[in-house]
Amino acid sequence: MMVRSSVFVLLAFLSILSASSLVSAAHTSPVLLEAIDNDLTWFQEQGWNSLYEEGGFDCSRMSVFFWDYLRRAYGIDSDIVVSFEAGHAWLGIPTSEIGNTTIYPQYMVKGVSYYFLSSTSPCFVGCESEAYYSDLVYNSSVYVFDDPLEVVYFTCNGFYLSNDFTLKYPDLVKISTILPDYTPT
Repeated sequence: MMVRSSVFVLLAFLSILSASSLVSAAHTSPVLLEAIDNDLTWFQEQGWNSLYEEGGFDCSRMSVFFWDYLRRAYGIDSDIVVSFEAGHAWLGIPTSEIGNTTIYPQYMVKGVSYYFLSSTSPCFVGCESEAYYSDLVYNSSVYVFDDPLEVVYFTCNGFYLSNDFTLKYPDLVKISTILPDYTPT
């Protein structure tokens, strides 16, 4: 029942968003990777990382937001990457979606080349200054999911491993402090 209500809140939230409201003024670059990087910088400048709350609006839910953001703003099908071993979640953007570059490290997962995107201090992995975001985290055992609901319904030995991959109303309130157009109705 809780999952359904969370999904309803997420769907209601997503239905009020338009692609144009997701794109920041920084989108003047003709290069997709650079445009995304500019947006991530904008989120940093707005204090996105100050919204982080362990056990609440943390890496899992922040990843859900950026998964949707990239989908709506750029039409990019990113993946949610989860390491239960490292206790961390982030996004994987297939290089086939945005092009090949040597600016950011690429990570291979099951034959797919990805750029990893940190959702807590939004940037491509390889740009972070925090010690927590090391190769030890990003090279740990991972699961890759096409969308957030796959993580919610993922089971191991009959047990659900996480129901923390849906945005909840308090998350939407936090997001609206940086992105006022996202105030839920």
